[in-house]
Amino acid sequence: MFRALQQLIRTTASTNTDIQEGVAGLSHAQVMAVALMLEIAQADHELDDAERTTVLDHLQSELGLTETAADEVFKHAQQLADDAVSLRDFTQHVKQGEYHERVAIFKALWQTAYADGTLDPHEEAMLRKIADLLYISHADYIRLKITVLENSNA
Repeated sequence: MFRALQQLIRTTASTNTDIQEGVAGLSHAQVMAVALMLEIAQADHELDDAERTTVLDHLQSELGLTETAADEVFKHAQQLADDAVSLRDFTQHVKQGEYHERVAIFKALWQTAYADGTLDPHEEAMLRKIADLLYISHADYIRLKITVLENSNA
């Protein structure tokens, strides 16, 4: 049992070092934001192709990653999301950014939630929690929801 604990500590320490350095040139906070996108995408207990495409498109268009790098970040963020105990694992890093950066990330979260054409109640509840954890004002929460909804219907 002691050896298993030592191995767990070594694995966690090496994983934390990798996470702190980021993946594919992204900052730690950017990787955490992608993990939040995946948490939203899976809030309804399924990750469909539209949600996956939305996250990958965001990585390529907004963060300037190549397709290969986007896939690498996606897989890494997926592992982080799968291993996460709470949303705070991610939001504690993302909320360190400027307010306008957090709003931009939150818009990407809304886009991910609406990617499959429906807003699941679990997705909306999780978005509300994340908004609170990132200190997003209720006015911006609603404004972003309406903006993304209008753009997805256009």
